[in-house]
Amino acid sequence: MKKTSKYLSALATSVMASGTLVAAISGAMAAEPGKTLQPAPPLKPTKEIIEEVVAARKKFGFRHDQEYVRDLLTRPASFGAVFGSLTGGYYATPEEVKELEIRLQVQDDALRIMRGARADRDFAGLYVDLDGVLHIGFTKSAKEKVQGFQKSARHPQRIRTFKATRSVTELEAQKQRILDVAPKLRIDGIQVSQVAIDIKTNKVRVGVVQLDAAKREAIMSRFGAVDIFEGEIEELDLLRSGTASPMRAGMRITNQSGGSCTSNWKARDRDDGKLVMITAGHCGVDVDGTLGGPGTSVYQGVNSDLTPRKVGISDQTTWTFPTVNFDGSRSGAAPVDAMRVPFLSGISSLPWLYAYDDNNSGVFTNGEEAPVGGAVGAVVVGTSVCSAGQFSPGQTVGGNFKNCGTVSQVNVAQLFSRCNGCVDTFTLQNANVADYIAISGDSGAPIWRIEYDGSTWEAIAVGHHTGGPTGSEKFNDANRVEDALNVDIVHF
Repeated sequence: MKKTSKYLSALATSVMASGTLVAAISGAMAAEPGKTLQPAPPLKPTKEIIEEVVAARKKFGFRHDQEYVRDLLTRPASFGAVFGSLTGGYYATPEEVKELEIRLQVQDDALRIMRGARADRDFAGLYVDLDGVLHIGFTKSAKEKVQGFQKSARHPQRIRTFKATRSVTELEAQKQRILDVAPKLRIDGIQVSQVAIDIKTNKVRVGVVQLDAAKREAIMSRFGAVDIFEGEIEELDLLRSGTASPMRAGMRITNQSGGSCTSNWKARDRDDGKLVMITAGHCGVDVDGTLGGPGTSVYQGVNSDLTPRKVGISDQTTWTFPTVNFDGSRSGAAPVDAMRVPFLSGISSLPWLYAYDDNNSGVFTNGEEAPVGGAVGAVVVGTSVCSAGQFSPGQTVGGNFKNCGTVSQVNVAQLFSRCNGCVDTFTLQNANVADYIAISGDSGAPIWRIEYDGSTWEAIAVGHHTGGPTGSEKFNDANRVEDALNVDIVHF
């Protein structure tokens, strides 16, 4: 596997830090491509910058009182402060840098342990908390079971156990029962918008549109001990902007109806070796009366005569509406929201992540590329991930754009509508939730994480963005996308 530290240093620095701080840093000293961490320049922080850094350091679990933060920003050399990809673009002391390195390695421990723990019928899930501690649950003999996993972990002292009432298998079964009954509940006036498993509470969570006491009682009487909350059906985003060639992950694409999304990872058909582009399934158009069916023409950039450049036609998608409901609406469901587009002859593509810096700081060169070092779709609660949408990180959302975040839920069943007011819905059965921020039209944007082995870095493909409200974004994991589309993501 090819190492990519020289590419990831400037890329990760700029995608993690928000626009306000990045602009201030670039005004004092532009980041040097090729350096993972570099000395932090002194700043004259504004109130907005201090508030931003306080919030970020609080999330890291580091000291975050305002006076300390002001001192750190104005006299970074006295703290030995550095900033870069590992610190999310924020200032950190050497002790904090070491802690962040360990936390990334704990995340890797969690992924390896999860692969083995899944086979245990008593396994109740795992998560990484903000302090970088890995918690593993079992319904029986938790302590003894975890001791075996500690032997292979790089940081066994960071592993804790918890006793759970129900296993992941039992929770998944309850989740599926609720999904199976959801159409009947809708006829009875109860619209389920989300069904998810909360590993920390060892319960299934159910979102209900316009929740009231009667609906709560009906859910509780049918399914017992579940957490119920008010949750709306989410609307998908279909707007994008930007061009580049050759094709990479993270670029604007459009369909023949003018809808726009983002290109995802390059992949290869497992049977015939055909090269395809992946994106979100709902980015397709209505073909022959089938909502989201295959046959969508996809365009990217322009030709020399300024006409749209066709790059392919979709031949497979999971986003279809095969069921006509009693009220005339159409609905569908699939493990992932995915579509594949075989490349036309003459269209070049690379297994690279394409990063934009439009309207931003100049911290890295607009168009900087990072080769994809691997594709590992599995994530756990607590995994840090980034979204490489086209406007990232140059666009500002609510004054604080953040296209990296932390996974808060996995394997969530989420109901989506195609547009505001649309009665046609689609259930994404296995979404992951993270608190990065996506801009309208980021659908299909590559989701990736940094892998760090103590000396080098790699960008690891973990999936693609599908939709969600700001700060509670949903993404598919790469492994399920590969299986659904019968492809393998190409990487170096």
